[in-house]
Amino acid sequence: MVCLKNSMAAGKQDSFLENLFESLHDAVLFVEEDRIFTCNSKALDMWGCATKEELLGNSLSQLSPTLQPDGQNSKVKILKKSDSLTIGQTIKFEWQFLRRDCSRWDAEVHLRAFQFDDRCLTQAVVHDLTDQRALAWERREGRQRLYGIIQSLPTPAFVIDKDHITVFWNKALEQLSGIRAFDVLGTSNHWRAFHDIEGPCLADMLVDEAYDRISERYGGKCTPSEYIKGAYEVTDLSPQINGKSRWLHHTCSILRDTEGRTIGAIEVLEDRTEWRKTEASLQKTEERYRDLFNNVRDGIYRITPDGHDAEANDAFARMLGLESLEEAKEALTNIIPKDCYDPEYRWDVYGMHDEPGTEDFEVEIRRKDGGLSSILNRIRIIRDEKGRFIRCEGVARDVTEQRSLEKALGKAEREKATLVDALSELVVLLDKNMRIVWSNRALFRHFRLKPGEVRGTRCYESIHQLKRPCKICPAVKAMESGRPQIVENVNAGGKRWILKAYPLRDERGNLDGVIEIATDITQQKQTREELTHTTELLRHTLEGTIQAMSVAVETRDPYTAGHQKRVADLAYAIALEMGLSHKQINGIRMAAAIHDIGKICVPAEILTRPTSLSAIEFDLVKVHSRAGYEILKDIEFPWPIARMILEHHEKIDGSGYPNGLSGDNILIESRVLAVADVVEAINSHRPYRPALGVESALAEIHQNMGTYYDPDVVKACLKLFREKSYILKTF
Repeated sequence: MVCLKNSMAAGKQDSFLENLFESLHDAVLFVEEDRIFTCNSKALDMWGCATKEELLGNSLSQLSPTLQPDGQNSKVKILKKSDSLTIGQTIKFEWQFLRRDCSRWDAEVHLRAFQFDDRCLTQAVVHDLTDQRALAWERREGRQRLYGIIQSLPTPAFVIDKDHITVFWNKALEQLSGIRAFDVLGTSNHWRAFHDIEGPCLADMLVDEAYDRISERYGGKCTPSEYIKGAYEVTDLSPQINGKSRWLHHTCSILRDTEGRTIGAIEVLEDRTEWRKTEASLQKTEERYRDLFNNVRDGIYRITPDGHDAEANDAFARMLGLESLEEAKEALTNIIPKDCYDPEYRWDVYGMHDEPGTEDFEVEIRRKDGGLSSILNRIRIIRDEKGRFIRCEGVARDVTEQRSLEKALGKAEREKATLVDALSELVVLLDKNMRIVWSNRALFRHFRLKPGEVRGTRCYESIHQLKRPCKICPAVKAMESGRPQIVENVNAGGKRWILKAYPLRDERGNLDGVIEIATDITQQKQTREELTHTTELLRHTLEGTIQAMSVAVETRDPYTAGHQKRVADLAYAIALEMGLSHKQINGIRMAAAIHDIGKICVPAEILTRPTSLSAIEFDLVKVHSRAGYEILKDIEFPWPIARMILEHHEKIDGSGYPNGLSGDNILIESRVLAVADVVEAINSHRPYRPALGVESALAEIHQNMGTYYDPDVVKACLKLFREKSYILKTF
């Protein structure tokens, strides 16, 4: 009885070993005296034989071409390898075999010599390298094509590997950076093109997945690309681009192998220095910060078509609230709905029976804690050389929160629609064919329409009764340009409208429609015109008042009649020549017209005395600048009139009066007024001396340029007289 049991156990073990031998993925052959005496079924597939008898009795050299790729004779070469084997030793080498159809295929051969029942046998394990070689060739070809594309790019670009070594540096980047590819390839010195000191580039940080460092380095300016999935973009100032500071737009994307592993990064650059200069003023009022949500850990799994052989990673287990990988493997069968357990039907349900590539589908799985999770799956079918299903590999992402958010967003959209419905502006949403998708109640009320009458119709037909859009239609312009449009229009009833159109894009960035908002600005326009008219009246009144002040001053000093007008005219011309602002120029003209208003406080007999003044009398005259300031300081002019009058006798070196101000502490308007006052005074007649002439006046300001008078003001004044033939007017 014991012998019978041992015999049965041995039979079961032999059956198990035979099944294992036949199920191996590599061909296994046993050789005695250079002849094959047994092999597994995999060997038949590799050599294209129908029965084992076609292989048995042959030598390995008979299953090979006469010559190997290295030119050696197959028979001689295999005998040398067999003769060199000792018992228990295994050697590995690559070999080329010949199929029954005479096609050649490469393999990796493991030869092992062993002894069995005093027989010297050789075991040959043959691994087919055909797919591996094809994949390697495709990778080389792909890399060469990639490098060819990068080299031909008109935009600068470089590539680093996962170890931060520069592997490509195109000609456009050589021209931009002034650094040759020869000097940077094979090194990690690509930073030299962008930084003063060694530091990581965007590509380095993406390779390391150092998203916190990206945010810290670029202060939130680095954002996911709007056009390239998985890429990041940033515009940053690089101080060392070929010896110059340049604004560069960096677009960087991770390079991954076929299994999704990071193998490097490519960074493309665009010189936006000029563009940045033109947009600098706009960027001061704009904030472009986005939150980065990265490092999402997805579940990865493998499962066979029958659902029995399954593997999963830790992330998948955590996603389902499981504590071990074994529990996760059991849960993998729930990736496929329970009513689809039949393998044939299961694959057909997802449309993957004969389709290559990847497929996405979503299922609802019950977690260990009893809750339900919505899992978005992306799977890839793996087939054997005969096209049969072997397994599928998938990535699972928990989208439960996303689905809840979508419901909340749907509610928010409805609330937003209610809010827009309450607006007084006319709002309409158009698709890319100019058909009305939605509009608020204000539009229906204004045009006396019902919702059912216009939805789905073209706006210009149903609302405006036209056969085609009007020429100024902002919606058409927004669709054509892809940019917001603003148009002001007056309708047949005389009402003024502001029409604004904003293009809308889908999730891929393609134009999907436009939203148009019409605002009635008739009343606003009328109010603005009335305000403009009132402002103009006030301006004329102000100018008249200043003119009256000027006349009052000149009545006290008839010898300087017209002085203030001539100073105002010259100061205005100098300010224009200097390119000062419109507001500054008008302020200078107004202040110059009454700059001597303080002389009202100076005795008339001193102003008209035909002899030189004493020190005390001159001190009385100098009081006029402060007296003018005191008269005007409480009047709210649009310009610093009082201060200009106070400072028009101050000098650059601080030797002027009344406060001894110097340099930039004196208003530029005051500096202009000072030069104009001196030139006119020297050129004109005074009670105590005759007119000295323009040349004497110009010589005075030229000689004291930078000491008494502002150099820029003096240069502008000299240019007016000497190059543009300016003449002081007679009033």
